[in-house]
Amino acid sequence: NSEEVAACGIKQQESIVATYDKPWFKCVSVSSEKITYRIRDFMKTRSSFLILCLALFINASLLFAQWQSTTMPGSPLSEIYSLSVKGTEVFAGTVDGVYRSTDDGAHWKEVNPILPARATQPRVWSLTVTGQYIMASFYETNLYVSSDDGANWKSAVVGEMGTAPLITAASVSYFLGGSPTSATYRSTDNGANWAQLGSPYAVRSIAMQDSIVLVTGSAGWATGPVGVFRSGDYGVTWNLIYTCQPNQVIGNPLALSGNRAVAGITYYHGCYSLASTDAGLTWTDSVHVPCNSINSIVYDPTQPEHGFVFAGTDSGVFRSSDNGAHWFPVNNGLLSTLVYSLAFKVEGTGGKTMLYAGTGGGLFFSTDFGNTWSQTLGPSQWVYATDGSTLFAASSNGSYSALGVPGGTGQKFDYKYYSLIYRSTDDGQNWFQTYSDYLDQNAQITSLAAIWDHSNGLHLLACGAWSPLPRVQNYHMVLASTNEGVSWTTTYADTVQNFLSIRTSSSGVFLSVYRADFPLFLIFRSTDDVGTWVAVDTPRVYMRGLCSDGDKIYTGGTDNIFYGHQAILTNFIRVSTDNGASWSSVKSPLDSTKIPHLVTDTLSLISSLYAAGPHLLVGMQAYFFSTSLSDEYYANGGGLFHLVQSDSTWHLVDSSLMGRSVLGFAASGSTIFAATDSGVFRSADYGTTWNDISSGMNNICVQSLFVSGSYLFASTSNGLWKRLLSEITAVDHDQATVVIPERYGLSQNYPNPFNPATTIEYQLPKKGKVTMKVFDVVGREVRTLVNGTQDAGSYKVRFDGSTLSSGVYFYKIQAGKFSDVKKLILMK
Repeated sequence: NSEEVAACGIKQQESIVATYDKPWFKCVSVSSEKITYRIRDFMKTRSSFLILCLALFINASLLFAQWQSTTMPGSPLSEIYSLSVKGTEVFAGTVDGVYRSTDDGAHWKEVNPILPARATQPRVWSLTVTGQYIMASFYETNLYVSSDDGANWKSAVVGEMGTAPLITAASVSYFLGGSPTSATYRSTDNGANWAQLGSPYAVRSIAMQDSIVLVTGSAGWATGPVGVFRSGDYGVTWNLIYTCQPNQVIGNPLALSGNRAVAGITYYHGCYSLASTDAGLTWTDSVHVPCNSINSIVYDPTQPEHGFVFAGTDSGVFRSSDNGAHWFPVNNGLLSTLVYSLAFKVEGTGGKTMLYAGTGGGLFFSTDFGNTWSQTLGPSQWVYATDGSTLFAASSNGSYSALGVPGGTGQKFDYKYYSLIYRSTDDGQNWFQTYSDYLDQNAQITSLAAIWDHSNGLHLLACGAWSPLPRVQNYHMVLASTNEGVSWTTTYADTVQNFLSIRTSSSGVFLSVYRADFPLFLIFRSTDDVGTWVAVDTPRVYMRGLCSDGDKIYTGGTDNIFYGHQAILTNFIRVSTDNGASWSSVKSPLDSTKIPHLVTDTLSLISSLYAAGPHLLVGMQAYFFSTSLSDEYYANGGGLFHLVQSDSTWHLVDSSLMGRSVLGFAASGSTIFAATDSGVFRSADYGTTWNDISSGMNNICVQSLFVSGSYLFASTSNGLWKRLLSEITAVDHDQATVVIPERYGLSQNYPNPFNPATTIEYQLPKKGKVTMKVFDVVGREVRTLVNGTQDAGSYKVRFDGSTLSSGVYFYKIQAGKFSDVKKLILMK
């Protein structure tokens, strides 16, 4: 009828419509009466129609489902060496690389290029923005240019000296670059190719405005006058305008705005500035600035001819209203007076003007031209832990502050670690700060673990190190908190042993330790979940992976020693069947010591483990090496290896993900997830086949994975990502809906009696904390099967009694106020 036709969007006056042919619905190009009949005929089976629509909706949801980026809390940046602004975006160059913020520094994303292996610290010395392009200069042989805000980078070889320009500037489509140890170079194609200019050399700063270029440097490689050079034709020809005296050293900063220019000069006994009012053609006499070094100079862009000029120094920020004739400190609210860089951002015509200061202790901003300063949050390297439902994140950054008298003969610096602890109870949507202090100036948190103790509740454990300046003594310690990170106590401290990481399993808490006085690796186990540690193993190499299947604990690691160009590589896997009290070696094809050939063999380090019954997955990390000290570094190895145990022998049955570094595992039910340096992969057959499930994740270098609540979380270098487990775990497609139990229940195990394994099923009507333990006939606990927060649903757990003697045992479940006990019989 007409209502049904109209509801389907078909106009009655139309006599022809498109053909739509599916097994459940056939519509042909005939009159509207025929169409009406076929629709009415199909609507008689509306229940089937609804089921099909639901199936289409589910399939579409799975097809377009992607990872979601969580909103991470910010933390004060450590040293910010360079700043640059592009429209409303702020780019910061730090010791860890390039970061980008689109909300005035409240949140940051790492946007680093992929650097050569030797760039262990991707320190960013300069950032330059022009038009759509941003250029980053690291301390290595190439420059990097991005045209899409750091999402992708192209590298360019600039000179023949083996070091890229550390100082860059741009104007229109011209780029210039130089460094204190090389010549000056120019690019006319947005940084793709570079040509060496005749001079200057030993460049320390560059300022560009249209075709005018000002450079501080020298006329020759090792000799010749030092001073300020000027070019009026984009660097084709140069004139030495100002010559320094022999006891003067040109500092880094140089700024140009309209006809005004200011340059910084460092004497052996103080700092001065030069000024020009004719775009660098002539310079006034120097003016004293009360500091030990001038690091950055910027002009107020809203008033190019008569506005303020600012200088960032090791003694704070100075401001001048007369083009450098007089300088006044403006440091109200500036917590760190070691200022490396300054940058302005202007929001449209007549909009808000913000001055940013990159310091040794974070990023600060001022909206009143330096009269007052506020600190903004920044990016950080986070470590995570979860108790199954609550997320915990810890971050520690180093902070430099200058000590001494401004303008004195020398300057000293104090260095401290600033640690933050946050928690989230809504899967990372909102974070609440629980701790913000220097942890008694004792620790930089490097590893975090959440432990649930049924007697005393949740414990957070963290290991870290503190190396104060001057580095007379190193302290390494384990910290514990029983109030979700609000307060901490030191439970273990040592000046010799280096605590590398804390790892947890269902069988306990383990600490990887390295003794510096005598090269030796140790494994410690906590006997009470709060920090009483006992040495249980000496694996001789660094413990990189730890896992447990409930019955056995596995640990694995690698040691590599280089003698010249020859590497001795040792991989090991060890196993414990008594909760870590004793350990033995796992004999497998991966347990070896060899001298690999650097060209034909792989150098793979064991980086992660996952165990499930007779299955053991071993993730390998590609190792970087070079054939000589001057050659590029190469990455070789990696991959994932599937071992299966038969009796006491382990056999290699599968290898996959070769060429990738496999850095961690997580699991949900029968689905296993692998974190790699090129995405997240999923397997439902113990690693025989893998599927890439990284769709929607902007950064595919995944450092770790963990399950919390109903999400799989992936930690990457640009933040924390999450994805619903229901989208990526194995699903029974014959089951149209997930049935939530109406009440708690514990089923009898099957088979019963059993030898050596049996299955236990239980039901949860709502999400909550669940434990299930096995006891012998005298009430001694022999196994923990479940310990964590679980969603509502029906569950199965496998109990393997191969290490127990025959007899009667009892298994007990505790979920909220529900508790039940059943008997099981082990017969061997």
